[in-house]
Amino acid sequence: MEVLIYQIITLFLKIILNARKRQTIWRLNVGILNNKGLLKDLKEEIKQYMEENNNGEVGPHIIWDALKVVVRGKIIAKTTLIKKNKRERYSDLSAEMRELEQQFQKTNDPKIYKQIKDIKTKITELLLDEYGKKCTYLKQNYYEIGPRATKLLAK
Repeated sequence: MEVLIYQIITLFLKIILNARKRQTIWRLNVGILNNKGLLKDLKEEIKQYMEENNNGEVGPHIIWDALKVVVRGKIIAKTTLIKKNKRERYSDLSAEMRELEQQFQKTNDPKIYKQIKDIKTKITELLLDEYGKKCTYLKQNYYEIGPRATKLLAK
């Protein structure tokens, strides 16, 4: 008679990809208010919302609260589209620059070199814009924390 012994091993694994706490409160990015097209679209959305929903049956405070939610959603959608377009523009410029650099290595043509410099300038402008935004938010984070000793200052 054979005796079979089975050993059961249970393994639990917990993976935390993003350990940093995310801020759950949405804040308006005031930098997008400089975008004239976005402001024009928001004004039209507000007019349309008020025409459709201000019928006298609902109190003004409910209309106001609902309007804030609608405007927030529209702003999030528009800013997401703007970010997507910037990412696509950056990737297109990078791909074009790689192609031109390969052509320049083969031909050593000064016209191609000038095109490469122009594309590098455009890429630099895109990156400087992002860098400026990041610096602004970093400064804002330090100012919000104030003199309290926190993990941010401990690092």
